[in-house]
Amino acid sequence: MAQKKPSRAIKLFGTEVPDGKRRGFDTDVYHEDEIARVARVAFDLARQRRRKVTSVEKANVMQSGRLWRAVVGEIHKAEYADVELENMYADNCAM
Repeated sequence: MAQKKPSRAIKLFGTEVPDGKRRGFDTDVYHEDEIARVARVAFDLARQRRRKVTSVEKANVMQSGRLWRAVVGEIHKAEYADVELENMYADNCAM
């Protein structure tokens, strides 16, 4: 009787990874309405405080980050010009 070869697959976060090789996968999905809702909350809070919002995203490497930056900028310009907006990459924020 032929012996089965042991599988090299390993479980990583509940998913089998073929051949025991690690891989990374990132997915962010944001809808314009969701971003606008979060931005308005931030700008409304800023009006009660120091009148400044720092929007942090990864526009340098992720499409969702570019959308985030664009939508926040549009909301700022149209509705909250009295509040200062600063954009920052997540990597810089973490430093």
